[in-house]
Amino acid sequence: SKLCVAIASDMLNNFPGMSDKSALNTRKIVLDSAMTADMAKSLGRQAAEQSGVKFPAQLPVRIFVLGQGTGPNPIPLDKNSILTAYWNGFWEAAGISSSNQIRSLDQACL
Repeated sequence: SKLCVAIASDMLNNFPGMSDKSALNTRKIVLDSAMTADMAKSLGRQAAEQSGVKFPAQLPVRIFVLGQGTGPNPIPLDKNSILTAYWNGFWEAAGISSSNQIRSLDQACL
């Protein structure tokens, strides 16, 4: 059996009261001018471990994300690679070997 997850979200966690130092504060991480892709990926791994998200190794899982980096307060386009690196680290630590960004939910889980 396989599991396909389609997520429609900007993937920018930043709720009121979230610490600026939290590994879950993706907006702050992405907008940090000193952040590199390697640092973001490491923080993504840390966030997955802290949140306890883990998929079973024997279950093939595919992740599709629609809207990453967009929304009412989008990130600058030059920061999208940092956001992608963060979520790649998160998904890898959670047991997902690959994820994709899509333009339409019609393209997910085909």
